[in-house]
Order: sequence, then structure tokens, then C-alpha cells
Amino acid sequence: ITSFIENNGQWPKINSKTPILFQTEQDDQFISLTTDGFYWEAYFRKLKHKNKLEHESELEHEKKEEESKFDYTKKFIQFKLLNCNKNPKIIKLNKTNFYFTYGDKELTSWGYHKIIYQNIYPNIDWIIQIDSIDGNIKYSFDLHQNSDVNNIQIQYLSDNNKKPQLIEKKLYIENLPFLLEESGLSAYKTENNPTQINYKIKKNKISFLIPNYKIGEPVFIDPWVQKV
Repeated sequence: ITSFIENNGQWPKINSKTPILFQTEQDDQFISLTTDGFYWEAYFRKLKHKNKLEHESELEHEKKEEESKFDYTKKFIQFKLLNCNKNPKIIKLNKTNFYFTYGDKELTSWGYHKIIYQNIYPNIDWIIQIDSIDGNIKYSFDLHQNSDVNNIQIQYLSDNNKKPQLIEKKLYIENLPFLLEESGLSAYKTENNPTQINYKIKKNKISFLIPNYKIGEPVFIDPWVQKV
């Protein structure tokens, strides 16, 4: 599924706490958009030990299905926007040509390839897109007049609490065997006017450093995120 499907009640809250606004599924991965970022789950499998398989076969006395030969592990990485507006205006763009059904009619939902969170920070929009062909994820920040890039603070969370690693302008977030990579970070003051930008990591919080930046001037910030 290469679109963000709107949640009309077909998916419960994450950990019974965090509402899902949109979700996409890719192979053994689920990416859920929330009010302050996204929650990326990945499932990994490995072949069960031979002794374990034999023991289970003896217990059940029947032929096991192919999937039952594997043990599954779930890993997650959460992208969280800190101190942001938890009630932004949501704009849904690039609607799919078909809808998705989940049993009851009221759960029927449309997919979208681009979601804009307006004023996620003062005069800053957060934009998240999914490629309709390969499913790659791209997020951006559109800083309008009178905004401040210093308001943007990001935190990646997982159950191993490992800090993001910055290597040659690429950001790696690890929860082995799950690994996310942010790459291709770029910034533009106008459409054809690129400007230098770097990641800044302090106390597990990620922000952006733009040399010669003046608070209040428009900037467009644009990285890619992918599972590697």
C-alpha cells in the first residue's frame, strides 16, 4: 500500500494511548501518522530452532503451516516533534483513485500521498509524503515568514533508547535489526536558491543548523527517511 490511509476507526490507539490519524503498510512494516510525528513498526522473522519445531509438532500432531516455522519479533522507532501544536489543521492531498474497505461501511477510507500539518510550530508546516511507486517516505518543514527554525526539535524513540548517529550527513536510528536512515538533507530559501544546512544533535534531540539564517525568513527543509 503506497498511500497514507485515513483512520476512520479501523485502527486502535497505539499502546491504547496515541491516536492514529493515517497508516500505511509495506510488507512487514506499518507506519502510523500521529498528531506529533509517526510511529514506524517493523516485523522480523527467523526460523525456529529444530528442537522447538519437533516439540511443537509432537504437541499438535498435525502438519504446520509455512508461517508457523518462524518466530516473529516486533521493533519500533518513533519520530516525535517536541513542544509542537497537537491540534494542527490537517490538509490531505493527492487522493488515491480507489478506497479501502474494512468491513463496516463507516470504516471505508481513502488514501493520500501527501499530508500537511499546518502550523505544527508557529508559521511552520510539517509535510509528509509517500512515493506512490516505491513507498519511500519524505518529510519536509515549510518555514513561512516570521517563523523560527530553532522551534523545530525532533526526538527518535525506541525501546533500546539508543541515540541517533550522524555519519557523513546521514542520520541513523537503530533498534536492531531495525535501522532507519535519514539522508539527502537539503534546504532552500527560494525554489532555486539552496542554502547550507546541517543536523544538530544535543541530548538526544535533533534540530537544524542553517548558517547565515535570520529568524523570520522563509526556508524549506527537505530530508528522506527509509528503512535500510
